Amino acid sequence: MNDELRMNTSVFLRLMELAREEVCDDADLHDIAEAVQMLSQSKIVDMGDYQSILDYKDSQNPSDCEKDAEDDPEIAELKRLANY
Repeated sequence: MNDELRMNTSVFLRLMELAREEVCDDADLHDIAEAVQMLSQSKIVDMGDYQSILDYKDSQNPSDCEKDAEDDPEIAELKRLANY
């Protein structure tokens, strides 16, 4: 398997936004890279492939990010303060 990733700028930027805003662990990043790598074998990945990348990530490692955030006492305190 080739270890190159080929994608256009639009999907690259969106994946960076995803990593910054929604990805909560390294396993998700590895799954995203693996999906892009597989797609890159036959074409340049574009925004038409974005949902497939997300679906692959979710199928490999269902995320509990929201649950983890709710269990965090600092986040609970921030939510409490926000309600004032």
